[in-house]
Amino acid sequence: QLLAATRRTAHLARQLLTLAAVDPATERPFEPTAVDLTAVLHEAVAEWVTRADAKGIDLGFELEPAQVRGEALLLRELAGNLIDNALAYTPAGGQVTARTGTRAGAPFLEVEDSGPGVPEAERERVFEPFYSRRGTGLGLALVRQIARRHGGEARCEGNCFVVTLRSSP
Repeated sequence: QLLAATRRTAHLARQLLTLAAVDPATERPFEPTAVDLTAVLHEAVAEWVTRADAKGIDLGFELEPAQVRGEALLLRELAGNLIDNALAYTPAGGQVTARTGTRAGAPFLEVEDSGPGVPEAERERVFEPFYSRRGTGLGLALVRQIARRHGGEARCEGNCFVVTLRSSP
């Protein structure tokens, strides 16, 4: 129990620090480089597959090149929060699929699951800090702030979270 509590506390501390780092009011410089979202997902795929397997969830990836101008570490945090959220809300035996690619010239990352989905009335609220149906309520707030920091947007479409970003030059 102590180990689980320590992990939750460390996760919360990391999320709070990341949220502070991407807050537009901070003077932290944004130092973007060319990043392929597929590479960002490949970095942590083993961790996510292990979690999915433990819960009996079919985790799939449909990855096409998606070049963005951004900070790889923040984009990894964004992807991790989306996948963690999907794994948390998808029941055993369900499916989670992460996709990358380009639509209308804009790179995107989306994570879709077979969980209960977010009711339409809550689809904007889930991006508010500390608004939560479960957990700390920081993961999706981070997703939106990181997307904005990268000149993009994050939205909820029920069972699918879609992040559209600015393309790399």
